[in-house]
Amino acid sequence: MKDRLHGEISAELEQTTKTDKTTVVVAILLNVVFMLANMAFAAGAWSTRYDYRPDGSYTTSTEMNFSLLAAFLILLGVTIVFDVMVVRALSKGAERRVKLTEGLVKMYQEEGLDKYYDPEIVRGYQSRYALYKNIVLILGVLAVAIPVVFLGV
Repeated sequence: MKDRLHGEISAELEQTTKTDKTTVVVAILLNVVFMLANMAFAAGAWSTRYDYRPDGSYTTSTEMNFSLLAAFLILLGVTIVFDVMVVRALSKGAERRVKLTEGLVKMYQEEGLDKYYDPEIVRGYQSRYALYKNIVLILGVLAVAIPVVFLGV
């Protein structure tokens, strides 16, 4: 029975790791896509019109494209909500990993095998999750800040 439980916990740990890695990769890719799309919206939100006169001089006027500005603001909001959700998902994944690992350690203690499981492994997992969250947060901030600067706000 313990062998079966050990296999199930190990499989859950493996699945959690795969899910969290996929989440981070998707978050990185989508943040880059969101940033590029919002930079394009920002670039088109303001347009300069040149009115040429017969004498060769010209006047300029700047106009706002409200449709592109609205798309910019919506995508900016989606980027923020998306990154908050990814960080929450990674936090839940870290909590799940801790609980599963604690269960394995208890099982190892009962069997006298805990001396073969280094507690530094758990701290390493926590560090990895902290790095994942920091990567997503930094990219999220960049995906919001760079288009805002690009817009000229």
